[in-house]
Amino acid sequence: RAPVAAWQAGRAEEPGLERHRLAARYHERLDGLPFVRAVPGQRRAGSAHHLFPVVFDVEGLGMSKKDLLDTFFSRRIRCQVHYTPLHRLPAFADIGPRLTTSFTTVDTAFPGLVSLPLWRGMTDDDCDRVADAVAGIVHGSTHARGRA
Repeated sequence: RAPVAAWQAGRAEEPGLERHRLAARYHERLDGLPFVRAVPGQRRAGSAHHLFPVVFDVEGLGMSKKDLLDTFFSRRIRCQVHYTPLHRLPAFADIGPRLTTSFTTVDTAFPGLVSLPLWRGMTDDDCDRVADAVAGIVHGSTHARGRA
């Protein structure tokens, strides 16, 4: 077992480097597209890139988050609902009135916040297919065409 563990330990950085490269590819492909932005908006050297969150302007696109996810699903792309803010979960509903602060940034982003696919073994072609789908959604929205 020790030789296998030593071999695997020597390759420990490879998945992170690969996800970093794919995240950079997403940033390049999505940069400048209307109605969508990566979160954060610029690449971060220290990120593990275990997720690739983006915010779609669902109002500007004239669609709900469900519509957005259904569109990806119809193209055989599995996006995820990014983490639901705690104050929006039913278990925390009773604390809302007692909060002395607001969460305007996350509340503004959440309706269109999803995580694009990013996994170990993802190819450039996979990444490009997802980026092409994003471009297709933002350029294909009849609602957005009148607002861009």
